[in-house]
Amino acid sequence: MCSRRMVSILMTVFVLACISLAQAPDLEPGRVGTPMPVVSFELNWQLADPNWYAISIEPTGRTTYKSQPKTAMNDAAGDPFTIEFTATESTRERVLELAKQANYFKGNFEYKANNIAQTGKKTLRYKDANKQSETTFNYSTNPAITELTTLFQRMSSTMESGRRLSFSLRFDKLGVDDELKKLEQMKKMGSLVEVQALEPLLRKIIEDRSFMNVSRQRAQRLLGVSVSPSGSR
Repeated sequence: MCSRRMVSILMTVFVLACISLAQAPDLEPGRVGTPMPVVSFELNWQLADPNWYAISIEPTGRTTYKSQPKTAMNDAAGDPFTIEFTATESTRERVLELAKQANYFKGNFEYKANNIAQTGKKTLRYKDANKQSETTFNYSTNPAITELTTLFQRMSSTMESGRRLSFSLRFDKLGVDDELKKLEQMKKMGSLVEVQALEPLLRKIIEDRSFMNVSRQRAQRLLGVSVSPSGSR
């Protein structure tokens, strides 16, 4: 009798536990069972530097940039470059909206004409739990495709500037100010995007009193922070 009663109690506890688990919220809906949407862009162009790069961005803002730059001495491939950062809310929302406008890249978006210059093989991809699609093109007149391409190209230019700035910090401190000037020029032209990805580098310059004050002020303006009066030169 006791044995049957114990079994009954255990079964009740088990059922209640199952109900509780079923009602528990999914803390990472994009990671468990339902893969998070990812929009990515890839460029292959042997005449460019870098001659290959790829960018992927998720709705959370998690972004990965990878590239294969050339060496400074010749056209041989240099060391692979990777940087991960969190994209701004406006950027990730715009990327997803443009992907939607482009029907998640289903179809042929290539504009074919004899007078179109070759500027590299570009591929846009979309992937989520229910679909996966991509389109490859050299040049497109589709507004959403064009805007996405421009955004990703500007993102690449910003990250590559950060790569060169990092190199200068390690091996050529005299070249740091030139790289900062280029970043400021990009900002004036409106082509500097996701500069927060370069924050560790810029803060290193701002806080290092061995750099000229003009360089530290450039880094300050790019990052939008102030240089401490006690750290001025």
